[in-house]
Amino acid sequence: MSKKRKKKKGQPLKPPRRVYQMPRSKIRPLRTRREEILERAREMPIVGCWRHKQWQKIGETTLLLARAQNDHTVLYAGYLVDLLCLGVKDALVKLNVPRSALQRHVERIFRGDQEPCDAAFAHQLVYGAIAFARKYGFEPHEDFYRLGAHKILDPPGSHPEPYDIKFGKDGKPVYIAGPYDSPSFVNKVLDTLERTAPGKYHFVAPLSDEDLFEDL
Repeated sequence: MSKKRKKKKGQPLKPPRRVYQMPRSKIRPLRTRREEILERAREMPIVGCWRHKQWQKIGETTLLLARAQNDHTVLYAGYLVDLLCLGVKDALVKLNVPRSALQRHVERIFRGDQEPCDAAFAHQLVYGAIAFARKYGFEPHEDFYRLGAHKILDPPGSHPEPYDIKFGKDGKPVYIAGPYDSPSFVNKVLDTLERTAPGKYHFVAPLSDEDLFEDL
């Protein structure tokens, strides 16, 4: 049993501790430094946008949009955009990139096959691809929201849309199965198209090695 401490003569009594309870509605979760930067991203000036040179011919492109964090660093988001069917297929975000290193990042991502574009084109491309894909039941890749890539873009409607960007082929979705698309993923896409556009879509299957050498 613990012994009670005796009060010394002349020692003032300590006031009882008060416990303050804050209503749960006023409790805000602590934000990380990354989250704070992303919340302010739209206030940062855009310093560059890039796309693949053959984006129209391929029907797919990486779109990179960079903003100035401060005088010495930039942040950027990358979007893998499928103009034919799936919309935003992947996304990434990089913060605190030295300005002197930005061009190296661009060269590495595009492997030298990039060309600059303006912010209006970048926003029209990404938001247009998302809108087209949603008509057929496809949402952006989870990293578009999970990593905060959507916060690097300005809100929809912030830029003019002067470009004639075609989505799909003749207004119909075209799903081109990639070499890394699993059979289950391919089936999921086709099931969705059968539900949302029965008989009004195109499907291109990837060629296997056997297909390539069949006629040789």
